[in-house]
Amino acid sequence: MERDIDRELDAWASRERRRPLVLCGARQVGKTYSLLRLGGRRFSSCAYVNLMDREAHAILEGGYDALRTLANIGVYTHTRIVPGETLVILDEIQEATGVLPLMKAFAEDAPEYHIATAGSYLGIAYHAEESFPVGKVQLMDMHPLTFPEFLNAVGESELGGILRSLDFVRLASFEDRLRRLLREYLLVGGMPQAVVEFGEGMDDFQAAREVQESLLAQYDRDFSKHPAPREVERIRLAFDSIPAHLGRENHKFVFGHVAKGARAREYDPAIQWIVDSGLASRVYRVDKLAKPLKFYRDLSAFKLYLPDVGLLGAAMEV
Repeated sequence: MERDIDRELDAWASRERRRPLVLCGARQVGKTYSLLRLGGRRFSSCAYVNLMDREAHAILEGGYDALRTLANIGVYTHTRIVPGETLVILDEIQEATGVLPLMKAFAEDAPEYHIATAGSYLGIAYHAEESFPVGKVQLMDMHPLTFPEFLNAVGESELGGILRSLDFVRLASFEDRLRRLLREYLLVGGMPQAVVEFGEGMDDFQAAREVQESLLAQYDRDFSKHPAPREVERIRLAFDSIPAHLGRENHKFVFGHVAKGARAREYDPAIQWIVDSGLASRVYRVDKLAKPLKFYRDLSAFKLYLPDVGLLGAAMEV
């Protein structure tokens, strides 16, 4: 499954003066897959560490000593780590404390090595109290598959190429096929596993929907990990209200539709946590259509959107 982000990853790997990479995204958008593809495509070897494995936390015993940590990674992965030839991947970085501050040590003391990390927005939000290595890492965001990426994944790469070129004359010749594929995308969405299940099952919509429902259930369980238990129910109510808000003719998010008597000052922290976790995008209304739009935001009027159209359909049960 080729992704648009592959080009950005290649550019990072080729850069002579680069910083450690932090690849962020919601759960299951394909971060690990893309990093492993990069390792196989551009490097002689790949030292992969999944910090979901508690035994892997031993590699961090070197503290903020970059070279000692790299030596530990080599021992753990049975890999000889060679600058310029080995891609070091630390996956699920939210599962261990101290990884983000360690990136500063890598940037300063081992800049010749290729260090890439991956983690979910949601997990990194749990470690908000950790010192973030500002200016010492390259942040890269990853999102679900776009429609052209979806076309590539289901064997319509030629059509996807025409779409990217915006050749509307040629596209008009394939209008019926494009309509059918767009309808499929609106239901399947762009979460990679849902796309895989759909394609391998020969247009199996039910298999894709089961993946989406599983992801929504995982998000709901993750809410309970919020450091402030009293916020958990507000987060859950705010998140669950997003599909209903989008189904109304409201011109902005109405807190009273989240719960009876709900007020902005009570629920805005919960909404901000959802946005910071990558589970929704907050889009503000503007008072004036002028550049830069950011200067004309109406901070009291916004809408929330789920990160994937397929997840939205699953949440609405349509």
